[in-house]
Amino acid sequence: MEQKLTIVHGVYRRNPYILETLAQNLLALRVARIENYQYIIFNDNGDKEIEEDLSDYKDEVEYIYSPKNFGNKVCRGSWVGALPYVKGDLLHVTDQDDPMTPTFYTTSMDIFRKHPNIDLVFHNCIMMSDDSKVLNFGMNPNINPGVNWPSYDNPLECFKYWFGVEDDKVTRSNNHMMASGVIYRTKLHEIIGEPDMSFGGACDFEYWTRVLFNERKCKMVNLPTWFYRLSEYSAGNTIVDGEKNNDKYLHECIGNIKVKYAKLWKEKYNETKR
Repeated sequence: MEQKLTIVHGVYRRNPYILETLAQNLLALRVARIENYQYIIFNDNGDKEIEEDLSDYKDEVEYIYSPKNFGNKVCRGSWVGALPYVKGDLLHVTDQDDPMTPTFYTTSMDIFRKHPNIDLVFHNCIMMSDDSKVLNFGMNPNINPGVNWPSYDNPLECFKYWFGVEDDKVTRSNNHMMASGVIYRTKLHEIIGEPDMSFGGACDFEYWTRVLFNERKCKMVNLPTWFYRLSEYSAGNTIVDGEKNNDKYLHECIGNIKVKYAKLWKEKYNETKR
């Protein structure tokens, strides 16, 4: 039996990209011939007028308006807020303006079907402007030949690479999984816990780190199969408490993740030396 896929499409600020992205994602699912899915539009206590814009899709999606804001005014909060409504074996959480291609879904589902030991699949992306101009590609080892990228078949080695591990110390904290390009098995919630919104807009980075640290197998698809749109409505451009959210993400959340895993790595390292 085909595994059920849940897509959580987070929204907060009313904008023209929500409908465009929704239409493209539904088309991608149809072209990929994926029928066993649940599509949730989760409004994280944002603009209520968004529901009016979705009237033509009321039979195709589940619209949920949250009276509580989970994501500190950015779409990432939809991840936590929508969890009680998720019915799928696999979970894809995407932002309001990042459209997918059919290849994103077909490749992911094929990997999960053939490899029951893989818990998370993530894809490279095409970065584009709000007028759909291609700006760059995402994390691509092929255009960085001097970098010795580890294999995600060995998740702990990837953790060490992300955090620049030197013996018992971490020296940096870098996320190489872009959130909208990730699909994972929902059973991870029982194994390693649910995402932690105390890390704010970086809760995705913390969760992917937790996956690697707990040595859960992942698969990187080094093929750009979705579009990372950079626009005025992107989460990083949202103003929170008078400061651009991307600045808060960089200065606060990533630093907190580094502190957490520096402590956990030191404990893990010392245990292996006993």
